[in-house]
Amino acid sequence: MVDVAVATTADAPYSLEQLQDGLRHPVFPLYLGRKSHPLALPLAPLLLEGNACDALCNAYQQYQDHFHKLKVSLPKLQDECWWEGKHDGLVASKILRRRDVPLNRQQWLFGERTVNQGPWLSKEEPCTSQE
Repeated sequence: MVDVAVATTADAPYSLEQLQDGLRHPVFPLYLGRKSHPLALPLAPLLLEGNACDALCNAYQQYQDHFHKLKVSLPKLQDECWWEGKHDGLVASKILRRRDVPLNRQQWLFGERTVNQGPWLSKEEPCTSQE
Protein backbone atom coordinates (compact mmCIF):
# COMPACT_ATOMS: atom_id res chain seq x y z
CA MET A 1 0.00 0.00 0.00
CA VAL A 2 1.18 3.51 -0.79
CA ASP A 3 -0.17 6.66 0.85
CA VAL A 4 0.10 9.82 -1.22
CA ALA A 5 -0.76 13.21 0.27
CA VAL A 6 -1.43 16.38 -1.73
CA ALA A 7 -1.73 19.89 -0.29
CA THR A 8 -3.32 22.92 -1.92
CA THR A 9 -1.38 25.94 -3.10
CA ALA A 10 -2.67 29.41 -3.96
CA ASP A 11 -2.06 28.95 -7.71
CA ALA A 12 -3.27 25.34 -7.99
CA PRO A 13 -4.97 24.70 -11.38
CA TYR A 14 -7.30 22.07 -9.85
CA SER A 15 -9.13 21.84 -6.53
CA LEU A 16 -8.66 18.88 -4.20
CA GLU A 17 -12.23 17.84 -4.96
CA GLN A 18 -11.42 17.72 -8.70
CA LEU A 19 -8.31 15.62 -8.01
CA GLN A 20 -10.33 13.28 -5.81
CA ASP A 21 -12.96 12.84 -8.53
CA GLY A 22 -10.26 12.27 -11.16
CA LEU A 23 -8.67 9.55 -9.04
CA ARG A 24 -12.02 7.88 -8.42
CA HIS A 25 -12.95 7.97 -12.12
CA PRO A 26 -9.70 8.11 -14.14
CA VAL A 27 -9.90 8.89 -17.86
CA PHE A 28 -6.83 6.73 -18.63
CA PRO A 29 -5.65 3.47 -17.00
CA LEU A 30 -3.50 4.19 -13.94
CA TYR A 31 -0.16 2.44 -13.39
CA LEU A 32 2.92 2.79 -11.20
CA GLY A 33 6.09 3.83 -13.00
CA ARG A 34 5.88 1.53 -15.99
CA LYS A 35 2.82 0.35 -17.84
CA SER A 36 3.61 -3.17 -16.67
CA HIS A 37 2.67 -2.18 -13.10
CA PRO A 38 -1.10 -1.59 -13.10
CA LEU A 39 -2.86 -0.95 -9.80
CA ALA A 40 -4.22 -4.04 -8.05
CA LEU A 41 -7.16 -2.19 -6.46
CA PRO A 42 -9.09 0.99 -7.25
CA LEU A 43 -7.86 4.13 -5.51
CA ALA A 44 -9.67 5.38 -2.41
CA PRO A 45 -8.86 9.10 -2.14
CA LEU A 46 -9.78 10.93 1.08
CA LEU A 47 -10.04 14.66 1.74
CA LEU A 48 -8.57 15.43 5.17
CA GLU A 49 -7.65 18.61 7.01
CA GLY A 50 -4.79 19.26 9.41
CA ASN A 51 -1.02 19.19 9.35
CA ALA A 52 0.71 16.58 7.20
CA CYS A 53 1.57 14.18 10.03
CA ASP A 54 -1.97 14.22 11.46
CA ALA A 55 -3.55 13.77 8.01
CA LEU A 56 -1.30 10.78 7.22
CA CYS A 57 -2.09 9.16 10.59
CA ASN A 58 -5.83 9.80 10.10
CA ALA A 59 -5.78 8.37 6.57
CA TYR A 60 -3.88 5.26 7.66
CA GLN A 61 -6.38 4.67 10.49
CA GLN A 62 -9.35 5.04 8.12
CA TYR A 63 -7.78 2.61 5.63
CA GLN A 64 -7.01 0.15 8.46
CA ASP A 65 -10.66 0.26 9.56
CA HIS A 66 -11.86 -0.26 5.97
CA PHE A 67 -9.50 -3.19 5.37
CA HIS A 68 -10.49 -4.72 8.74
CA LYS A 69 -14.15 -4.72 7.64
CA LEU A 70 -13.06 -6.58 4.48
CA LYS A 71 -11.15 -9.06 6.69
CA VAL A 72 -7.86 -8.13 5.01
CA SER A 73 -4.79 -7.17 6.99
CA LEU A 74 -3.13 -3.88 6.11
CA PRO A 75 0.68 -3.96 6.30
CA LYS A 76 2.42 -1.52 8.61
CA LEU A 77 3.69 1.53 6.79
CA GLN A 78 7.38 2.35 6.80
CA ASP A 79 8.42 5.18 9.10
CA GLU A 80 9.98 7.34 6.37
CA CYS A 81 8.20 9.60 3.91
CA TRP A 82 9.30 11.95 1.14
CA TRP A 83 7.88 15.40 0.35
CA GLU A 84 8.56 18.68 -1.42
CA GLY A 85 8.31 22.09 0.24
CA LYS A 86 7.47 22.77 3.88
CA HIS A 87 4.66 21.01 5.72
CA ASP A 88 3.69 21.40 9.37
CA GLY A 89 4.36 18.24 11.35
CA LEU A 90 7.12 16.91 9.08
CA VAL A 91 10.82 17.39 9.87
CA ALA A 92 13.45 16.41 7.31
CA SER A 93 16.27 14.12 8.38
CA LYS A 94 17.72 14.17 4.82
CA ILE A 95 17.50 16.65 1.96
CA LEU A 96 17.85 15.08 -1.48
CA ARG A 97 18.50 16.90 -4.73
CA ARG A 98 17.05 15.42 -7.92
CA ARG A 99 17.79 16.57 -11.47
CA ASP A 100 14.55 15.42 -13.06
CA VAL A 101 12.58 18.57 -13.90
CA PRO A 102 12.42 18.74 -17.72
CA LEU A 103 13.64 22.14 -18.97
CA ASN A 104 14.31 21.34 -22.62
CA ARG A 105 13.44 17.95 -24.10
CA GLN A 106 15.34 18.55 -27.34
CA GLN A 107 18.61 19.34 -25.54
CA TRP A 108 17.89 16.73 -22.84
CA LEU A 109 18.24 19.44 -20.19
CA PHE A 110 16.87 18.95 -16.68
CA GLY A 111 16.55 21.28 -13.70
CA GLU A 112 16.95 20.51 -10.02
CA ARG A 113 14.31 19.99 -7.36
CA THR A 114 14.63 19.34 -3.64
CA VAL A 115 13.01 16.36 -1.94
CA ASN A 116 12.87 16.04 1.85
CA GLN A 117 13.00 12.71 3.64
CA GLY A 118 12.06 12.09 7.26
CA PRO A 119 9.75 10.29 9.64
CA TRP A 120 6.02 10.84 9.12
CA LEU A 121 5.10 9.49 12.52
CA SER A 122 6.34 11.60 15.41
CA LYS A 123 7.27 9.33 18.27
CA GLU A 124 6.31 10.75 21.65
CA GLU A 125 8.79 10.29 24.45
CA PRO A 126 7.45 8.60 27.60
CA CYS A 127 6.85 10.89 30.54
CA THR A 128 9.64 10.66 33.09
CA SER A 129 8.28 13.22 35.53
CA GLN A 130 8.21 12.26 39.21
CA GLU A 131 4.90 14.08 39.75
